[in-house]
Amino acid sequence: MSNVIRLDKLLSERGAGSRTLADRLIRRGRVTVDGVVITAKQTHVPIDAAVAIDGEPLLVPPVLIAWHKPAGVVSSVHDDHGRPDLALALPEEWRSRHHPVGRLDAETSGLLLFSGEGRLTQWLLHPRRAIEREYEAVVEGAPAPDLAARLAAGIPTADGVHVAQVLEQDADRVR
Repeated sequence: MSNVIRLDKLLSERGAGSRTLADRLIRRGRVTVDGVVITAKQTHVPIDAAVAIDGEPLLVPPVLIAWHKPAGVVSSVHDDHGRPDLALALPEEWRSRHHPVGRLDAETSGLLLFSGEGRLTQWLLHPRRAIEREYEAVVEGAPAPDLAARLAAGIPTADGVHVAQVLEQDADRVR
């Protein structure tokens, strides 16, 4: 995939209207790219170019990507040990602009978000927001009889003590 796009398509993708309307705006000289008036719709421009219509900037819409991380993939964009990493999730041209929001352990599968907006990432991860995260663990074997009590009391980790709400428990399952 290329890092350039036809100007009429870019205008349409950024919400300026249909490609027909974008073509009309371009032909009438109302569109600038990096400060230069463009009048040919077939012009290819960088995907992240500064585009304006009648002097009003047409902002790049923020992208938030939701991806189901499979077990066995480490939560880094590049792994020095050669293990499968998050580069699997993103096309190559997006890797330098998008980063994971949080992380999951390598052997954990689940929802992982990617963002190109640092402020959004900070907002989502800041403890003050107290954004709820839900985890379900599946383990082999019967749970210890006191497992529910230990989970409710909290599990100490490097990030602090994490309490798990036990929804139900029987001889072979704790949920």
